[in-house]
Amino acid sequence: MDRIKTEAVVMGSGLAGLAAALTLAEKGVKVDVFEKRPFQGGAVSNTPMITLVTRNEKAYQDKAFQVHCEFTNYDSNMALARTWINNSWRIPEFVYGLGLDFLDKVETTYEELGNINAYTGGFPKGMNLGDYYLLKARGQGHGAALICLKAAQKIKAMGGRIHFNYALQSIKKDGGRVVGATVISKSGDIVDVDCKAIVVATGGFQDNPGMVKEYTGLKLTDRNCSGDGNIIFNHFYNGQMDGEGHQAVWAVGGKKGPVGSGGRLLPGPGVVGYVPWVTRNQLFTVAEQPYLLVNRNGDRFMDESVRVSSISEGAAIRNQPGKYAYLIFDEETLDHLEQIGTEYSYMIFKADKLTNLREQFKTIIEQDHNEHVFVADSLNELCGKAGINEQGLTETVKRYNRFSDEGYDEDFGKDPQYLYPVRKGRYYALRLYTCAYHTFGGISTNGKCEVVDDELLPIKGSTFAPKPENPIFHRGFKPIREVYQIPHPYFVS
Repeated sequence: MDRIKTEAVVMGSGLAGLAAALTLAEKGVKVDVFEKRPFQGGAVSNTPMITLVTRNEKAYQDKAFQVHCEFTNYDSNMALARTWINNSWRIPEFVYGLGLDFLDKVETTYEELGNINAYTGGFPKGMNLGDYYLLKARGQGHGAALICLKAAQKIKAMGGRIHFNYALQSIKKDGGRVVGATVISKSGDIVDVDCKAIVVATGGFQDNPGMVKEYTGLKLTDRNCSGDGNIIFNHFYNGQMDGEGHQAVWAVGGKKGPVGSGGRLLPGPGVVGYVPWVTRNQLFTVAEQPYLLVNRNGDRFMDESVRVSSISEGAAIRNQPGKYAYLIFDEETLDHLEQIGTEYSYMIFKADKLTNLREQFKTIIEQDHNEHVFVADSLNELCGKAGINEQGLTETVKRYNRFSDEGYDEDFGKDPQYLYPVRKGRYYALRLYTCAYHTFGGISTNGKCEVVDDELLPIKGSTFAPKPENPIFHRGFKPIREVYQIPHPYFVS
C-alpha cells in the first residue's frame, strides 16, 4: 500500500473543493486534492454561473438572515447560514483573484430582500438574500468551469497536488480526531494518506439508487423517467456521485442530517441536451407556465401561480399519487403563448414569445417518442393517452373554467390573470416529475463547517476551523459544508 503524508486533504475538485484547497494553499498549508474523475470540476462546475452575494453591511446581513430563518421556519442550520451570509461578500474578490471577471451584476435593495423571487426568477422569495453576479464565459466554456480551471492551476503553482482517478474509501480517526484517509484508484490501487485535517467535497449521492431511495423516499429514474421511478436528477452525465463522502463521514461518527430534493422537470427525450441548461425546444418553457395543474386523479392541488418557484412545486408534486402531475391547457392558450407571450420564464431559458409550438409537440411525440407529452382532440382522449382519471379531470375543468369566467379562484385563490380556461380543442398535457440538480444535505455541521457527532460536538480534524472573519467556504456558490459536503447549488443551509 502506498502512503502519502500531507497537512490537509481535500476530497473532490469541484467549486467547493478547489475553493477550499486554494484557500489552504494561500495560507501556506500543504494540501493534496483527490478527484474521482480524470479531470477537475464537480457537478455544478459546468454551469453558466450566477452567484449570490450578501453585502458586507450589518443591517443588510441581519435582514438577509431573518429572511432565511423565517423562510425555513427556523428549521435549518442557522449558525451555518449565518456564516455564509456574513462572508459571501468575499466571493467577488476570490473570482477576481483568479483573473476572472463578471458579465453583469443585479443588485437587490434592502427592501427587496425576501420580497422578490430569487436568482432573478425561478426560486422562492425566501432565497433572495443579496446581489447576483453573473460570470463571464469564454468560448463555449461556462463561468464555473473557468473557476475550476484557474483554481487548479493556481493550486499547482503554489505547490499543491491534485491526484485524479482516486475516490475516497474511508476516513481514519485516532483518539477521536481525524488523522487521515484511504483512497482507491480506478485500477484498485489503495493509498493511505496521513494528514491533520480533511475537507470532503465529493458531492452528493444522486447516482446511487439505493441511497436515494433510503434517504429521500424517492425512486431514482433517468432523464426519460423510464420504468416506475419518480425522481430525476437533472445534472450532466458522468457525475459519478455515489455517496462515498456521506458514507465515510457517517462511518466515523458524523451525524446524519436531513436530505432534500429539488423542483420539477418535464422528462426527456427531446427536452434538454447534455446539460439541463441546453434545451432542444421550447417545451421546457411551456412547462413553467401557471396553467391548470392536476394529479392523475384529475384534481388540482395548488395555486399554479406559485409554479414560478420550481422548488415549491416540486414539494407539492411529491405529495401526489405517483409523485407526478400534469400541466393542462388548450389550443387557445397555445395561441396566447405564440401571439401574446409567456407569463414568465426561467432566467436561463428566457422567452417572451414562443414559436411553432404545434410542430414542436409533433416532433417530440412522433420523432423523439417522448412518453410524457400528450396532444388530443378531446379531454376524454387526452385522459386516455395520459392516464388521467376522466371523471376527475372533467369535473375539475368545468369548475376551473367557471373560476376563469368569474375571475375568482374559490379553491386556491390563484391570481385571476393566470386563470386560463380549458375549453377549446385541441388539448395539451405535460407530465411533470420531481427533480433535483443534486443530492443536498445529509451531514450535519456547526457554524464553522466542522462535522458534528450525534451530540453536536465537532469531530476534530474534520475540517480546519478558521477564525470567523476568515472562514474557508465555497466562494463559488455557497458554503463548503460538512467535512465538507456540498448542498444543492441554490440552497444556503
